[in-house]
Amino acid sequence: MLKVKTKIVLGVAVAAVLVLIGVAVFFILRMPRTLVVPDNYGTIQSAIDKARPEDTVFVKAGVYEEGVVFKDGIKLTGEGMDKVTIRAPRTGNIITVEDCNSGLISGFTLEHGEKASDRSKLMGVSIKASSVEIVGCRVRNVPGHGICFYHGADGVAENNICENNQKIGIYISEQETDVKVRNNHCRGNERSGIYFYRGASGVAEDNLCEGNVGAGIVMHSPGTKVTLRNNKCRKNGKSGISFLEGSSGVAEDNVCEANGGPGIYFTQGGMGVVEKNVCENNRFHGICINGASETVKLIENWCRGNYMVGIFIEKTGKVVVQENVCERNGTGGIFIGQESNAVELIKNFCSNNDEQGICFSDGASGKADSNVCENNPWSGIGVRGKGTNPVLVANRCNNNGVWGIIYWAGAEPTIAEDNVASGNGKKDIMRRD
Repeated sequence: MLKVKTKIVLGVAVAAVLVLIGVAVFFILRMPRTLVVPDNYGTIQSAIDKARPEDTVFVKAGVYEEGVVFKDGIKLTGEGMDKVTIRAPRTGNIITVEDCNSGLISGFTLEHGEKASDRSKLMGVSIKASSVEIVGCRVRNVPGHGICFYHGADGVAENNICENNQKIGIYISEQETDVKVRNNHCRGNERSGIYFYRGASGVAEDNLCEGNVGAGIVMHSPGTKVTLRNNKCRKNGKSGISFLEGSSGVAEDNVCEANGGPGIYFTQGGMGVVEKNVCENNRFHGICINGASETVKLIENWCRGNYMVGIFIEKTGKVVVQENVCERNGTGGIFIGQESNAVELIKNFCSNNDEQGICFSDGASGKADSNVCENNPWSGIGVRGKGTNPVLVANRCNNNGVWGIIYWAGAEPTIAEDNVASGNGKKDIMRRD
């Protein structure tokens, strides 16, 4: 009887040990692995094909002539963008990501073998319906977009360089696509640096977009809603930042300088809040609103040294322009033009512009309240054009070169008694035929 009991105990013990060994082996086999290219695998794609979720495919220095298809849950990591190049033929994307719930791509230069003569649909990194991060890569010489998130992707693009691509540096498109775009450098692309389109949303912050043929950053089409923060957009062929065709968002603390178009541009129903941005030395206006919706607010921006007007508003409804500084601009501080009938100018400072501080023209209306317009060589506030009828209240127009406040025949401004005009070169308040 004792021998039987002993055998049972031993059997149970052996079974328990075998179970523990099996469990240990299972967990060991499931531990994240590192698959090294080219040490263990001759190509990147062959390593990806063998990888399991949470594995890392590590690629050592070298040039790899292939295009790759990403796998869900893995990390594809190069030794560094200056050491590892994936060069794909112009027959497909460099990296294709589709229906992946997680993953990371980092540390590569990604390029097509030759610069295509046409603007094809090929992309550097195509991320469709996936939640993937792309970090620390250089994407260049792509026939299409450098990095593209679309069809419900919600990933991150961070610390990348997207340069000399034939379309857009980083492109985010379609509803339910929500992407964080941070600390990227988009330069020399043949269209724009960063582009949100067709209802996409996200955040773009701390990016540098320069020398692109189109605009620096663009929001385009109804439903597109983006927050732009601390970006620098300079020396782009068109605008620094554009809100187009019903797009909306917030632009705050950005610098838009030396662009071929306006620093910040709203048109065709674009709307948003623009606050504490610097728009300087642009070849057009500092901020331009032309045909925008009725929901634009410009607050505490600094528009200086622009070739034309600091803030230009035309063909739009209600716009609030408050506590902005417009100085040293080529043709004026703030201009309100035709078909703008409900613009409010509140506590703005317009000084040392080449012509005048504030101008209402061509039938515009609205209200200028508590603005300071001084040291402009022509006038502090000018009102001209038949039916132009703003209300001027509590403005201070001193020490301008010719007039403090002037209005021409046909214009019908309401000039309250609490406006102050003194020390102007010719006359403080004047009606001119």
